[in-house]
Amino acid sequence: MTEALLMPISYDFAMHIVHSEVIFYITQQDSVLRKVDERLKVTQNGQTLLDIPLIKVSQVVLYGRVTVTAATVATLVEPGVGLCYLSEQGRYIGRLEPHFSKNSLLRADQWRAAFDEQRKLAIARQFVQGKLENVRVMLLRANREQDSPALTRAIDGLKDALRRAPGVPRSGRLAGP
Repeated sequence: MTEALLMPISYDFAMHIVHSEVIFYITQQDSVLRKVDERLKVTQNGQTLLDIPLIKVSQVVLYGRVTVTAATVATLVEPGVGLCYLSEQGRYIGRLEPHFSKNSLLRADQWRAAFDEQRKLAIARQFVQGKLENVRVMLLRANREQDSPALTRAIDGLKDALRRAPGVPRSGRLAGP
């Protein structure tokens, strides 16, 4: 399982940390992201709102009206830091990726996995087990208040399916009988 941490810095900023890589989210409208020395600063009306070391950032996600200076774009893209532009409501607008992106390695690996039956089965098992476990937890929480025999049977059935999933010999069987 991937360990991830979402650290809200304030209402207008957050950092998502996955395997020590930091994805920096900026939601403060009418702010400016700029590079000063070896740091990234978010300013608004001349006032510094946030100041973080550039070396820690692996990706920047901008929501709405956030300006990035041209020098900052060049500084981010050169070492491989991508910029993702979203509307204020979070609708995808576009990305600016470096010439060589870590994502390209991920996509190539995903392509190879699509033709490897063992890897496909392992990935499918993880998806199915995650879904089963999430539904089971949701039903357990609901059953705390209701103590329903039908929910208890469904929970037991999910527990049994979770126990069987690692031994399923092919991905088609993971979908059910």
